[in-house]
Amino acid sequence: MSSPSPILDSAVMDELRALGRELEQDVLGEVVAAYRKLAPELLSQMTEAASSRSLEALARAAHTLKGGSAQIGARAVSERARLVEAAARAGQAESLVALVEDCRAAHVDADEALGLALEEKS
Repeated sequence: MSSPSPILDSAVMDELRALGRELEQDVLGEVVAAYRKLAPELLSQMTEAASSRSLEALARAAHTLKGGSAQIGARAVSERARLVEAAARAGQAESLVALVEDCRAAHVDADEALGLALEEKS
């Protein structure tokens, strides 16, 4: 069982590991690899959309990141993406750049924690 992490939801990590054992494949590794490819692209889209005040594009990218982060157990990223999405939908353009940067910082922490989670053998 994983050690508790304020960055990752250990229950989600454990579920992915258990599914991998059941299917006899590296489900966790596959999901993490997909997330590590998608999340930086979404963060780039969010940064660009926040800078240009493209609120609908920002809300869409944040919504996608929120869901993907929740599925991998990256709680902090999911929560910050939720805040970005809500601010974009509410038209709060003045706070968006800072919110996106906060989301990006949470992603850096989550990515590091995901790397450590992959090193754990179950």
